[in-house]
Amino acid sequence: MAERKINFWNWDKAVLTRAVAELMHGWSGGQLDLSQSVIIVPTGEAVRRLREALAVAAAEKDGAVIAPFVWHPEQALIQAKQANDIASALTERLAWSRVLMEANLADFAALFPNPPGETSIAWAASVAETLRSLRHTLGAGGLAIKDVARMFASQDDASRWSDLALLEEAYLKIIRGWKMKDAQEAKRHAAEQAELPAGVERVIVFAVPDAPVLFRRWLEKVSASCEVQIFVHAPESGRAEFDPFGAPLVTAWGDEAGLVLPLNEERMHRAPGPEDQARLAASLLNEMASRGLSVASGSADPALNSVLEGTFSAGGARVFNPASRAARQHVLVQVLRDGWRAKHQPAWRAWLPFLRQHDVLDAVGKETGIMPGIILDQLDKFHAAHLPATLEDALALSKTDDAFQQLHVVLNTVAARSELWAHPSSAEAVRTFLEWIYGAREFNSSAENHRHYGELFSEALRLADEVDAAGGGAEWFGLALDALEESPLGDVHGAADLVLYGWLELLWEPARGLVITGMNDAHVPGIVVKDPFLPDKARESLGLSCQKQRRARDAYLLRAMSEQRRADDGLHVIFGHVNADGDAMRPSRLLMDCEDKNLPARVKRLFPNENSAVPSSSRPRRELAFALRPELTPWKGVSVSASDLKSYLACPFRFYLAKVLRLKEVETGQRELSPIDIGNMMHDVLKAFADCSEVKDSHHAKDIGDWLESNLEKRTMGRYGPQPLFSVALQIESMRQRLRKFAEVQAGIRGEGWKIIAAEERITPEWDIKMGGLTFSGKIDRVDKNEKTGALRVIDYKTSAASKGPAGGHVKKASHSDLENEHVQWQCFDDSRDKPQRWSDLQLPLYALAAAAKWPDASKVDAAYLCLPAAVDGIGLKEWVRDAKTGVLWNDELLKAAKYCADEAVRRMSAGVFWPPTEKLAYDDFADLLLDDAAVSVRPPEEWGTFA
Repeated sequence: MAERKINFWNWDKAVLTRAVAELMHGWSGGQLDLSQSVIIVPTGEAVRRLREALAVAAAEKDGAVIAPFVWHPEQALIQAKQANDIASALTERLAWSRVLMEANLADFAALFPNPPGETSIAWAASVAETLRSLRHTLGAGGLAIKDVARMFASQDDASRWSDLALLEEAYLKIIRGWKMKDAQEAKRHAAEQAELPAGVERVIVFAVPDAPVLFRRWLEKVSASCEVQIFVHAPESGRAEFDPFGAPLVTAWGDEAGLVLPLNEERMHRAPGPEDQARLAASLLNEMASRGLSVASGSADPALNSVLEGTFSAGGARVFNPASRAARQHVLVQVLRDGWRAKHQPAWRAWLPFLRQHDVLDAVGKETGIMPGIILDQLDKFHAAHLPATLEDALALSKTDDAFQQLHVVLNTVAARSELWAHPSSAEAVRTFLEWIYGAREFNSSAENHRHYGELFSEALRLADEVDAAGGGAEWFGLALDALEESPLGDVHGAADLVLYGWLELLWEPARGLVITGMNDAHVPGIVVKDPFLPDKARESLGLSCQKQRRARDAYLLRAMSEQRRADDGLHVIFGHVNADGDAMRPSRLLMDCEDKNLPARVKRLFPNENSAVPSSSRPRRELAFALRPELTPWKGVSVSASDLKSYLACPFRFYLAKVLRLKEVETGQRELSPIDIGNMMHDVLKAFADCSEVKDSHHAKDIGDWLESNLEKRTMGRYGPQPLFSVALQIESMRQRLRKFAEVQAGIRGEGWKIIAAEERITPEWDIKMGGLTFSGKIDRVDKNEKTGALRVIDYKTSAASKGPAGGHVKKASHSDLENEHVQWQCFDDSRDKPQRWSDLQLPLYALAAAAKWPDASKVDAAYLCLPAAVDGIGLKEWVRDAKTGVLWNDELLKAAKYCADEAVRRMSAGVFWPPTEKLAYDDFADLLLDDAAVSVRPPEEWGTFA
């Protein structure tokens, strides 16, 4: 009978170094033939590293290595020759989904006490993944669901497990009907049979600290007929702390073991956030490298890898992440997902992501002859203008709107092409869809990004074939897309200075200097994945991986990595205070393993007072890769409007961006009418009302209201269709109610003798109104004339709340700093009480001056807001008063102050004075561009360049 022997290495050398030395023991050169050995290492990346290290070591002796069987535990249970007959993850999901779609859920009341009204594919796929995961968890322990149902027959949830066992039976029946083998059954069979490749005489296990139950069974069976050598990275003196398979015992490495981690507090570092961890890691690596140590870095938190990669790369290091990038990040997968989803979800919002994809725009542009830039521009404008509910609505609305005829052609083309997904074969649907998008494109297989396209083309078609083989059609391709998104992109390792290994890979890192980030309790020892059917106590009772075992494993790993570098002080661990979402995190509990006398200092290090918590490498208030340096272009205005002046008063720099450089934000995610949309619609209706001689002079609120409501209905029908989005329908109803209330107000105004004489009246050069030497332009919402007094009143409609009234909307109290600041003091004036005020808007005073010039026979010109807010009780006329005892009165002195401010503003605009920016605005269209701080994110004007 063969034997199973467990061997212990010391801490002094790296696992990789020890493993290579063990395999090359007694070999002096030539060909190192390891074909008689199955070599087991813990992970797939460890397989790659061991093969690479063997090749390098052999090359140093001008030799070569034959090592065909370097496996991780999963490969021992499912060998390559068996894999083709075993159901893939996708096939399992399809089978479980079909079971759920076909099941009468009323027969499984214990499992589904509140079944869904309709068992859709999406619902079935979601539950299927939960059941598939449960079966895999049990499978690692050599169990099936029916086994647990039998073991838990006397427990409270026995009926639930009984239901699960029935579903499992149905699932296995489907898998067998497809002529496939279930992976868990195959693994259990492999563990019992323990077959080895021909010619193999020994099995070597290198540093596998958490061998699953089935692998242990396989190893036990193998050891009956084959030599088995297990190597543990620990000294011989610790033999009693490990089980016969080299795994750390809970009794020796658990919470109650009284462990002392050989890592002092100075090498435990707290950092505020992810970027701080990365910068601190870079600093520590540089320090150790300067001492002559080889260095490496890794993270217990996979979410930190992209931050580490960016920080290290910015410092000039070549960085490789072996975890690679998920395929979901690739544009091809996004195009497939968006295209498939759009076809199966006819809502317009489901089509927008697909239509905005660059690859789709390129394909549609080639087919229609319409440039992608034009398509995208029309798409954004159309969405903002019409907000259609469905693609069908979009086709109808674009057909009748002359401004969007090119977009209508595009939508017709895409709608026709989307019918490709109706093909009964998922593979054929995917193939023809990809041919449409990419058929005319040339790819260079030597370019990494192009190679990814090729990989994903093949993988998408392979997964589609699986769907077809399982009897699904294109409607089931969503499950294949889930699998495609999870597949890794084959990034090339290349020459790298730093490789970002995960927690379980770091034991195999030979570098003498190591920095581990993400050492927070959520990751090390972390929490065993929560399962709705298997709480931790149930897992422990079933012999599955549980929290105690995870704690023991990770305590051992940290101890091993620390001991290996103790002589060089070469291990540093970093834990974050908050994650990327700002959620607070605790340091790993493993860092608390110390002697009682040292516990106070350890606690102080790990949980510092918040006032002293920010380390020396703390993040600056703001960091920019570069500051904006706009081209300095003169303002070439030949006229100036009230909105120009308001924008300049708010912030001269933002005026420059909006009015000179013509920058504007495009709202691509709009789901309802914006305040501007509502305002424009209300203005259009009220303009039409003012132009209708039959109703504008009416004294009857009902007649006015009926006319306004009818006009609103015609306009919204033409713009948003007969069935607008629910959110839009609510806003249309709000506008209807506002107009009904306006009708009552208007009837009252007419009863006081006021008559509309102009609406949306444009101020033209013929009016001869100048501001700072330039023609004043604009559009007055409405001008009324009183038939009794001959007075005029300029009115500005306000569809948003205007609680401050016209005076408060134009003027604010000037602060002491305003009066001292040369950049804004020209905007200030004294009111009728000699109190300093500052202009924020000049619209009504300037419109009044213009109206006085247009209608010189008026006895006087007053001003008012006609407020139309959503709350109908706020609808009414708010006049700018003349006769109040206090406040900013409407009088000639006020108009003169407004004229002076406008003249000075125009002079500054013409002189190119667009700096400094206003620090904060209540509503800032450029907040994202300027990072909420223009003074930091933009270079000063002297660095912009010269006038064009």
